[in-house]
Amino acid sequence: MPSYICGVLAETYDGSSDEIRQGALSFLDERLFESVVGFENSYLQ
Repeated sequence: MPSYICGVLAETYDGSSDEIRQGALSFLDERLFESVVGFENSYLQ
């Protein structure tokens, strides 16, 4: 898994600001974005 995806997940898990999260997610293509959102919905809620 590329390190930037790990960073997005780590920041989301640790409670980063929404601005940082949105900025990081904006760099992902649709497939990766859906993967991150799916992970968050499954494990971080």
